[in-house]
Amino acid sequence: MGDVVYTSKIGVERIRGPLRKARLPATEEPVMFGVHGAIAEHYGVEG
Repeated sequence: MGDVVYTSKIGVERIRGPLRKARLPATEEPVMFGVHGAIAEHYGVEG
């Protein structure tokens, strides 16, 4: 295996259901994310 080129330093926190909050070194504010409609529908998830 090759040498490590980059080590990601992030934190991801589950808020509820598919909603997550990520803390990234490139942003001052947390980034909120979840799942899009097709994936949510497939897994029966409500936003």
